[in-house]
Amino acid sequence: MNKVYKELVVYSPTDCKISWIERVPYETAIEEKASDEVFYHVWGLVNRSREIVVGVTLGGDFYQLSPAGYGTYIKESWNSMELVDKPKLLCAIAHYKESHRMSFD
Repeated sequence: MNKVYKELVVYSPTDCKISWIERVPYETAIEEKASDEVFYHVWGLVNRSREIVVGVTLGGDFYQLSPAGYGTYIKESWNSMELVDKPKLLCAIAHYKESHRMSFD
């Protein structure tokens, strides 16, 4: 992955619900191979018919992540996030973190 992500979020845009948040330690995030492994772990948890993986960068930007059809390349799309209602996404993240007692950093 080209960006450095602090969290990978499994989000259902139709239900406005988060089913999983994976925190990425900074040491792992800056090492490309290790961060790819975290992505593929999270990708294995996704219900591909209803959910997407959203990467949250250190700067707070959102990117939709998905594997490319070839090799181990991971597509990072900022443009596809324009279709996602960001206030609903942020509320879903806050609700998930509150219910799972995660810090809001």
